[in-house]
Amino acid sequence: MLKVQLQNLMTSKFVAFFLEEVSSWQQKLSIADQVINSWFEVQRTWMHLESIFMSSDDIRKQLPEDSERFFRIDSEFKELMANMSKTPKVIEATNKPGLIKHLDDLHGHLTLCEKALAEYLETKRLAFPRFYFVSAADLLDILSNGNNPDLVVR
Repeated sequence: MLKVQLQNLMTSKFVAFFLEEVSSWQQKLSIADQVINSWFEVQRTWMHLESIFMSSDDIRKQLPEDSERFFRIDSEFKELMANMSKTPKVIEATNKPGLIKHLDDLHGHLTLCEKALAEYLETKRLAFPRFYFVSAADLLDILSNGNNPDLVVR
């Protein structure tokens, strides 16, 4: 909606006097949009993996390299969130130099963790064909609580 309004403003015959300011705002808002979209993608992936890597000892033992990678990502993302909360103005917070690249790097590392986790689940499915009929979330639950039959029964 805001993008459309800015485009309408750019095509107005009265914009010549404000062209520099309007262009500046258009660029700032575009960057803010990119950062917010990237942030949501990183946050969504991080939330999914946090519950897996933080609560499952089995996953940490089976995937030590990826667990270590996730713990680094976790501390970086939490630090980024803390820094972001110190800047209450959206434009200032989202237009920090290098922020989009940092978020893209975090997302790339999270994708590596997701891929390793998917490969690990695939090896378990190959070992126990019945696991092919179980969702990834349920399979992780089963593998995480394998030593506690009461939790696995459900």
